[in-house]
Amino acid sequence: MATTKVEFNQDYFGRIKDNITRVFDDLLNRLSTRKEYILERVRDIEEEYLASNRKRSNTIDELKKLQKDGEEIGMIENENFSLIEAVNQIYETTIKDLSGTIPMPDVTINFPFLNELVTMIEELGEVKESQTRDSLYEELPNLAVGNCGKGKRQFCSPRGIVLDEEKGDIFVADRDNSRIQVMNYIGEYISEFGKGELKSPYGIAMTDYHIFITDTFYHAVFKYSKSSPNKLEAIAGKKGKLEGELNNPRGISIDTNGDVYIAEYWNSRVSVFTKNLEFIKSIGKGLVYPKDVKLTKSSVVVLDWSSNCINYFNRNGDHISSSVTRGYQQNCLVHEPFFFCLDESENIILTDRLNHCIKIISKSGKLIQTIGKKGKDKGQLNKPKGIYITKTGKIFVTSQNPKYAIQAFEYINR
Repeated sequence: MATTKVEFNQDYFGRIKDNITRVFDDLLNRLSTRKEYILERVRDIEEEYLASNRKRSNTIDELKKLQKDGEEIGMIENENFSLIEAVNQIYETTIKDLSGTIPMPDVTINFPFLNELVTMIEELGEVKESQTRDSLYEELPNLAVGNCGKGKRQFCSPRGIVLDEEKGDIFVADRDNSRIQVMNYIGEYISEFGKGELKSPYGIAMTDYHIFITDTFYHAVFKYSKSSPNKLEAIAGKKGKLEGELNNPRGISIDTNGDVYIAEYWNSRVSVFTKNLEFIKSIGKGLVYPKDVKLTKSSVVVLDWSSNCINYFNRNGDHISSSVTRGYQQNCLVHEPFFFCLDESENIILTDRLNHCIKIISKSGKLIQTIGKKGKDKGQLNKPKGIYITKTGKIFVTSQNPKYAIQAFEYINR
């Protein structure tokens, strides 16, 4: 039994323990789904073979592969239960001896993801209170999930993305599947909502209590309860140019007062609503095709696709300045920026759809960093769309990568 000297923070460890337990539960659910698939596939193979629709050699090869998968699942499940027991034992023992040692049971692990968690558990006691983080997902490897399709953890033309940073849950506007899909911080399916209500969900933003979604088909904005996402609380907008009407609403952002800012692509403006979706005003004189909008303490920042410009307005709607993102510098050429976000220094982090990458640009137009390139593998993008940066600097992005529609990257400029 190995031991580790600690500088222990009980509240922190309790929170991490809960999050790790949740990871284990998610893993067990995934394994259960995989087992069900194997059993169904075995039955299908048996029926096909008996109907003489399969060759004997092919049948044996596939059955052997399924058998190997089943054995691996059993092994992982056993390791999973061992780790849960280890976490509980560590927690209970440490509570009794806050100034002593944390016993680490000797557990042999053969599955890489669980190895990551064991290492994390071993290091918990060495984390001081000042280093405490709000959620476990920040410690995990970069994310790459979501192939093309209509099922769980599958996406069809995903657009906006946002994170509940307290829990680490990821919300994705799965446009062509007419839903919002929710995953946890390791990319495991949690739930979905919006079916039968949304048609083409596009932009998505979140407050402590609500989720707001733009829909380009209905030319409207939808408000859902965050605690009960299946509960639709309000809808605002219809196709038109009058006050309170919307025309192809895309990016969406919410200020500290709860006011909702929406970029209207075909109305060449940004419309502002209250948190109850009552119309306040429109701003953005000079805009042509605004795609996305973000907020700083004093400015409304708008991406205009027509001019490839980032435009800055004050809260009264007066134009302050513009930052050109196309051709401003030769190495900073952007071909069709789609969505963007801002880091803590107000650098612009945008998805470059036709260059198949993420570009990080200063307010003056200087290229800071390029992330990703065209492809279908992990770390590669295909026409990236939605983007979100966490407080700790991890960038989440949606793209049309047929194997990894949702990915996360590290941002080196922090």
